[in-house]
Amino acid sequence: SAQRFLAEVSMHLAGSLDIDTTGRTVVRLAVPRLVDAALLWVAPRSEHDRPRAWFAAADADRESRAAPVLEQVLPAIPKHACVARAMETGRAVVNASEPATAWPAALREAATACSGDATFPLVAGGRTLGALTLFLSDGTRFQVPEDVALAEELAHRSAMALVNATLFHSAEDAVRARDEFLAVASHELKTPLTPLWVSIQTLQRLAARGQLAKLSEQRLGDALKGADGQIR
Repeated sequence: SAQRFLAEVSMHLAGSLDIDTTGRTVVRLAVPRLVDAALLWVAPRSEHDRPRAWFAAADADRESRAAPVLEQVLPAIPKHACVARAMETGRAVVNASEPATAWPAALREAATACSGDATFPLVAGGRTLGALTLFLSDGTRFQVPEDVALAEELAHRSAMALVNATLFHSAEDAVRARDEFLAVASHELKTPLTPLWVSIQTLQRLAARGQLAKLSEQRLGDALKGADGQIR
């Protein structure tokens, strides 16, 4: 049933906080339960990030042919009319009776048995992260609201899982940056602190022996000047 499928989706997506694993899980959940082939595309998070895509097909041979060139067709995916429209409107775009001819050649070959496609935007927190395209071998698929609602819920839960994975990845990056900063700061602080500590220890030993008063004004001034310089 639909509820059992969605429960399974939530269980699998909750099991990973890695973006790549989450992407692979999403397309695997759609194939073959909902469709014969699925494509998940995620837009870059920033100018320093890159787009990502995952593809799965019920036919292992077709999937293996598409996998090596998926990276090459990444720039073409968001330009596809259905993906662009879904990203722009935030709503599903269904082409249940049109062959997938407008897709890049590698994906077109992998979806040869499909008679159409349906693209669902990945929306979370008011932001569209990417799109999930389901290639249809059955022209009657997604002609009823229940089918569309089920796929939309899959896309929604996938979007939430990707957000969680992204936040976890960002948190890991922040912790890593903090640790690197602390390591550098600790090293840099040791450079002035070590001679400062030596200067103070020398003055403490002289004071303990009652010899501090016998220290010339110039030597005492030089010691304090040196300590002041290390502090600065």
